[in-house]
Amino acid sequence: MEDLRYPIGKFSPPEVFTSSFIEDSILDIQNFPIAIREKVESMHQNDYLKVYREGGWNVRQVIQHCADSHLNAFTRFKLALTEDKPTIKNYNQDAWVKRKEMKEEPIEWSVAFLENLHLKWTHMLTHMTEDEFALKFVHPEFEKELSLSYLTALYSWHCKHHLGHIELALSDK
Repeated sequence: MEDLRYPIGKFSPPEVFTSSFIEDSILDIQNFPIAIREKVESMHQNDYLKVYREGGWNVRQVIQHCADSHLNAFTRFKLALTEDKPTIKNYNQDAWVKRKEMKEEPIEWSVAFLENLHLKWTHMLTHMTEDEFALKFVHPEFEKELSLSYLTALYSWHCKHHLGHIELALSDK
């Protein structure tokens, strides 16, 4: 069960966020919507209901979760870039993804949203300075300050993590 929940392993940040590590993380964020688009284009309607593990989200929910999660991440970056150590707001990911309208809205909306959001996000990330990547925000769930370098690495992992879930679901394990 643990392997299916974390197909690429649990997030483990590096001890030092080098510029090459950050650049690679930005590329992962930049390329994520391209990978999602490629997956969606080869899927049939019934593929959206496949799950990567018993009790896990289906492919539709994973893609919609990524749109919601990455919107929150983008907002967290903006807050940290414009405020002094802001405290971010948590949200109930499971409740968001299980809302009634999520079952009805076309998956294309989430894919197009990811494509456009990641264009803005990547543009912002590639224009940030080393000092800006060191800026911090307070995460109430973890009860500590985290840097934007950390958040960049986390969302690089998040992209690969959920691509792994989609691949598992589509592989008919």
